[in-house]
Amino acid sequence: MGLFSRSATFGLAAIAASCGQAYEGIALEGAPKIELSSTVVEFGVVSCGTDAPPEKALTIRNIGTAPLTWSAQMAESTQFSISGANGGTIAPGQEAVLTIASRPVSADSAAGATLSTALSITSNDPETPTIEALAQLVTGGGMIEIVPQSISFGESPVGVASFETPTVIRNNGNQPIEIRIDPPPNPDFSLASDLGAAPITATLGPGEAVPGLVGRFTPSAIGQATTTAAITVTGPVCGTRPSSIELTGSGSTSGVGVHPGLLDFGHVPCGSAAASKVITLSSAENGPKYEFRAKLGKDTASAFTVDPPTGLVPSGGTQVITVKPKVIPQGGIGDNLYGDVLTITTNAPGDTPRQVHLRMSPLGAIFSVNRTTHDFGDVNTNGNGRETTFYVSNTGNAYGVISFYVAANAFNVKAPSTIGINPGSTGSIVVRAKPQGTGVKTGYAVPSTSSAICAPLPPAISLRCRGR
Repeated sequence: MGLFSRSATFGLAAIAASCGQAYEGIALEGAPKIELSSTVVEFGVVSCGTDAPPEKALTIRNIGTAPLTWSAQMAESTQFSISGANGGTIAPGQEAVLTIASRPVSADSAAGATLSTALSITSNDPETPTIEALAQLVTGGGMIEIVPQSISFGESPVGVASFETPTVIRNNGNQPIEIRIDPPPNPDFSLASDLGAAPITATLGPGEAVPGLVGRFTPSAIGQATTTAAITVTGPVCGTRPSSIELTGSGSTSGVGVHPGLLDFGHVPCGSAAASKVITLSSAENGPKYEFRAKLGKDTASAFTVDPPTGLVPSGGTQVITVKPKVIPQGGIGDNLYGDVLTITTNAPGDTPRQVHLRMSPLGAIFSVNRTTHDFGDVNTNGNGRETTFYVSNTGNAYGVISFYVAANAFNVKAPSTIGINPGSTGSIVVRAKPQGTGVKTGYAVPSTSSAICAPLPPAISLRCRGR
């Protein structure tokens, strides 16, 4: 009886071996075993708007003692793809190369974004039938922020210098750039910085701005004047590559000057509030005091408050009006969506109402998922499970990172469970159903993010399967 049991055991083991399985802990001879050179195919930092980076090789080794049959599949991606053969057979002790290609990084991409796509390799390795890898890169370049986008000096008496207007030209990217600012052709306007007067040349590392940049205006005549200062950027740029900045101002005979004529708060992350800015009212030396009133066009619905709304401009002095932005809500996106116009009136003789434009735009990601439910149907409890892909879009105006978490044991999110998505782009996550027991199983893939978002996150994805 003992001999029969021994022979039966080896017979079952042999049958199991032919199916690529182990039998009750008995090690199988002549089994393939897969090994990858890396689980991350890293392209490094790729500059925006340049040629595609060189292809990368992932080595697949067979460290087992039987031929390894393999096949690779990449999740749907607009960035990465498999170049050449995506499967084959590897003899024991030998290896094969899987080549991964990347497309160029769009010039419109955000700098510093991580772009990644999952890669699945299935084989007849009885211990690891599926192995996961990841192709990824980081977008690189400068990102130029100019605030205000147009320098408006407001009104100033002819021959009297307007107040200097601080201007920010900053590199918000992750690679250095060189910037040159030429002097405006109209001599009523000028630009200067801690590096000297225009022309100004500066090398800006990540996070650096042209130091102490200000605009100046002294009107030589009554009326509106407009000019531009040319900007030249050298180096890779992600997003808009500016070519100039506009400067405007007016000469007047009014007894009260209003400076500046535009407050640009830039793009403000949803859920945050921009820093306050000020408007300065000035009166001529030895002139009378003047009363003023400042009123927002949108009144209480405005995204701003002003302090003080009324008061006096002293003789030969100044009065500051502070404009304080409110927190940007999750109310969508749009250029200057929260802009307003502040009208300032005075009792100076012959004075007309002056308008100061307030610009403010929301900044953030807006995520959506192509479907919010999925039924995997019947799933074999002894198999590798079933998978489905969900596509996540970002219709916002900023790069955002979103994660998905599943608490139910019957489901899991395959790596990567956290994906970064550029504005206007789509990423994907793969959810696997692999129930541990029979019967109906349910769960949810719950999204979360630490990025600024300008709309609520999509609802949790409802999942269902039946273990058999």
